[in-house]
Amino acid sequence: MDPQYLGGMAAFQGHQSTLQFPRIGVVGRMNGQAQIVGTIGADGKISNWRVIPSTCSGCDAAMLEMLKKLPNDWIPAEAGGQPVASEVLFSVKFLSIQPRP
Repeated sequence: MDPQYLGGMAAFQGHQSTLQFPRIGVVGRMNGQAQIVGTIGADGKISNWRVIPSTCSGCDAAMLEMLKKLPNDWIPAEAGGQPVASEVLFSVKFLSIQPRP
């Protein structure tokens, strides 16, 4: 079984909706994908954040900040009926908007 956020995907997406990318990443004609890996321990707590650099370091930092603010409530992965640590990839696409002349 893969790890799951307590409250399900809807609860996780509710937190994700608070994500605010920096203005330069949104208006600066940058498109990309912020990706961050975290380890969910057998105790359900997440740690060992690792950023996979994108074209917008400010977007990466904004996503990492949002993830670190999440309640640390995970149902850990299981192997053989026992909780085990596992890595999870968090990914959010960001699209620029064209500035007005």
